[in-house]
Amino acid sequence: FEGMTYALHNQDGVHDPSAIIKCDDTYWIYGTGRGPHAMYSTDLVQWTEGQTPLPKGTFPSWVSTYVPDFEGHFWAPDCFFMDGEYHLYYSCSSWGSTVSCIGLLTSKSLNPGSPDYGWTDEGLVVASNASSNYNCIDPAIMKDRNGKVWLTYGSHWDGIRIVELDSLTGKPTGSTFSVAGKGDYKTEAAYLISHGNYYYLFFNRGQCCQGASST
Repeated sequence: FEGMTYALHNQDGVHDPSAIIKCDDTYWIYGTGRGPHAMYSTDLVQWTEGQTPLPKGTFPSWVSTYVPDFEGHFWAPDCFFMDGEYHLYYSCSSWGSTVSCIGLLTSKSLNPGSPDYGWTDEGLVVASNASSNYNCIDPAIMKDRNGKVWLTYGSHWDGIRIVELDSLTGKPTGSTFSVAGKGDYKTEAAYLISHGNYYYLFFNRGQCCQGASST
């Protein structure tokens, strides 16, 4: 494959894809959908729709406590392996609202055919409400050069936030910081990477999901 570009095949449609994560000999992506949406591949070219971690039309009952209008359409998940388990972070919200939360599922395998497969509801990670100046959607996970694990999240309003995660529980520990996009930047879908001597924060800026009026 070196030096060559290949088009994707089969079920290649996905919205808000997570980082690609490998389990055994299979690669997985999770995306927005009633599920969340799952896709897998063994060669990074041929993709097939996989089994959703949550049966379509169902979700943990605690979500309704934080997002009463949630109807099962999960946004922008991200999957990360730590402490022997796959951690799947997902967003629950309703359009144009700061009433949102991020939840967590864990499994020892991503392969539904494995005896280690089975998602456990780990509950709430972070939440925002109608009076919040931030929005708890679009989770993304990164381990830094010192072994610390970080969650970035946020959309519009006061922009992108970051908080350290406990590597055992997968839940926040310590303070939360604002890192980008205050004011009218309309920032969302941030992702933090380490490269060379620096950390780089990528994010979208502008209005999405408005067809030709998107910015």
